[in-house]
Amino acid sequence: MPYQKINSSSGRNPPYFVGCSAAGCTTTSARGEHDSLALRIGFSYCLKHLELSENKVRNRVNDSLCVDLSMITVIFYSLQLSANGQVEQLSAFALTGENFSAVIKTTIRATQSPNLKVIPPEIFDVIAEDLTAAITRFLQWTRMVHSMRMQGNQEMNNILLTAHGGACGDHVYLIRAMLACGMS
Repeated sequence: MPYQKINSSSGRNPPYFVGCSAAGCTTTSARGEHDSLALRIGFSYCLKHLELSENKVRNRVNDSLCVDLSMITVIFYSLQLSANGQVEQLSAFALTGENFSAVIKTTIRATQSPNLKVIPPEIFDVIAEDLTAAITRFLQWTRMVHSMRMQGNQEMNNILLTAHGGACGDHVYLIRAMLACGMS
């Protein structure tokens, strides 16, 4: 497979991106949300040039379906960010009907949320919680929802967190907030 070297000013080994093997194609695993998808999962051609009749594709799909979907708990969540990009509200619900909500203290109360804007500062100070406490409570809630659904199973790998635009927004901010709190 051809690789495209990306220059790095950090002095460390630069990352490598897989390029499509089709003649003249410039798609790499780093460029294009859909065309590069096949390159990210190990094929040598982007989606435009991938032969879908290949046994290789069929085998890869069959191998990836070995997860028992009945063991997965799906939780939808959403973050609201303050004007300076801090998480100020975290809400979630599970397909089983449970829901979660947290109002989070930020360094500057520059809320973007129409719900939080109407809350007087005195009440906001009472209901808002520390970021670490809110995320810890959220993780405990996800474990509890999954455990109740699966009769005691608390395997975190079987919990699927999903959000609208998650990969480009909510997932990034949630992970960044967790890392800021010392969580992994």
